[in-house]
Amino acid sequence: GASKLGGLPDLPDSFIWPVNKGRALAFIAQLNLSDLPEKNRKSLLPGSGLLSFFYDDSVWGFDPADKAGFRVVHFD
Repeated sequence: GASKLGGLPDLPDSFIWPVNKGRALAFIAQLNLSDLPEKNRKSLLPGSGLLSFFYDDSVWGFDPADKAGFRVVHFD
């Protein structure tokens, strides 16, 4: 799992793709946490694994009801 923008994410077989109101969220980016400098990994983020970012472009995010339109998933 390399860090990347767009394309296809590296996901476990058991992963269920996130949806919002029946619509699949778009994959935005994947971040391999080991690519971050060590000082950043020790603060707010897990020390290892992948973070995958998903977004529904039909929501703006201003309304708290829009929170289902964003998803960040951590994989070991």
